[in-house]
Amino acid sequence: MIFMYNNKEEALYVKACVIAANEEDSQGDILSSEDIKRIFTSFNNQNNFEVWHQGEKIEGVSLLENYINKATEPIGDKEAPVGSWLITMKVDNPDIRLSIEKHEFEGVSLSSSVRSSCKLDLPELATYSMIRDMECINPAFISLVGRLGTDEGPSNGYPLEVMNYPTYVKKNRRGGNTLGFMSELKALIGKYDDADVADASSVEKSEAPLTSEEEPKKQPEAEVIKEECPEKKDKEDEPVVEKDSAEVPAEEPATEEETAKPEVAEEIADLASRLEKLEAIVAELTKEPEAEEPATSEEAEEPKIQKSAKQIITEETTEPRKTFNELTGRDSFGRKIRK
Repeated sequence: MIFMYNNKEEALYVKACVIAANEEDSQGDILSSEDIKRIFTSFNNQNNFEVWHQGEKIEGVSLLENYINKATEPIGDKEAPVGSWLITMKVDNPDIRLSIEKHEFEGVSLSSSVRSSCKLDLPELATYSMIRDMECINPAFISLVGRLGTDEGPSNGYPLEVMNYPTYVKKNRRGGNTLGFMSELKALIGKYDDADVADASSVEKSEAPLTSEEEPKKQPEAEVIKEECPEKKDKEDEPVVEKDSAEVPAEEPATEEETAKPEVAEEIADLASRLEKLEAIVAELTKEPEAEEPATSEEAEEPKIQKSAKQIITEETTEPRKTFNELTGRDSFGRKIRK
C-alpha cells in the first residue's frame, strides 16, 4: 500500500503542456487548435496518469485543471500559444513527488491509440502526421516522462511548472498575481491625485491678493505739455466725460499652473478609464473556462496498447508485444537494469 498525503498543503501542484498548438515537436508533428480539441474531447479518463508510458495507472496523481488556453500562458521558461492543451496536476504520491523534485520527470506525454473503426493501414508506431482525421485518436493516459532534450523526455519540449500550495493559490493563468498588479496600478493613480492637489494649492497661494504693504507704489505720471490748437480750442471747452475704468477690467494672462490643471485632470480621467478596461480584461482572462463536454465513445474500449514517447500505437495486433520495460531493459519500476 502506498502512503498518500491527506493534507492539501503537503501536496505538490504541477502545471504542464500536453500538446502545444501550431508548434512542431521533436517528431515533426504540428497540430492546430481545432485538431487538439478533437483529441482533448476524447480524453474520457480524466485521472489516468502513468509513468514512462507503461500503461498502468498510478495512484496519488489527480487532475485539477484541464483546459484549452484562450491566451498565451507561461510554463517555466516557455510560452504556450493560444489553443494549447494545458493541465494542472495535484500530486499526493510521495514517491512521484520525490521523482519530480529530483528532475527524474521533467514533462508529460500523451499515450494514445488509433481506433480500429478508422481502418487505417499504419505501422506499429505511428505519428499524428500519418493520420488525417484526429477523431481517430483515442487518448488513454497522460504519462510523466524523463528529462528535457533526451529521447525519454517530452517531445513538445515543455517543462513542468512545480508549485507548492500557497504559490498555486495565488498564481493566475497568466503567470502573475492579479491583485498585486491592480493595487500597484491604483497606487500609481493615487500619486497623480496627490500631485494634482499639490499643484492646486500652489496655484491658490500664487493668486492670493497682496496686502497694502506689499502693493507697489505708483510712479508719478510724466506731465505732457501740449500746444493749444485754435481749431480744437472750442472742443476743449466742452465738459469731458470720463469712463469708469472699473467697467472694463484688464484681463490677466493665465498662469502656467492654471494651464496645467486641466491637463492633469484629463490625464487622471484617462488613467481611470484605462484601469476599468484593464480590470475587465483581467477578470475575463482569470475566469474559469466552461468545461467542455467529453465526446462519448461510440464503441467499446479496445485493449490498451503501450506506446513510446508520444508516438501512437495502432490497436490491431497479431502477436504479443514486448513491454516498454522489456524493450528498454528496465525493471518493473521503470529503472534501467545495469548489467
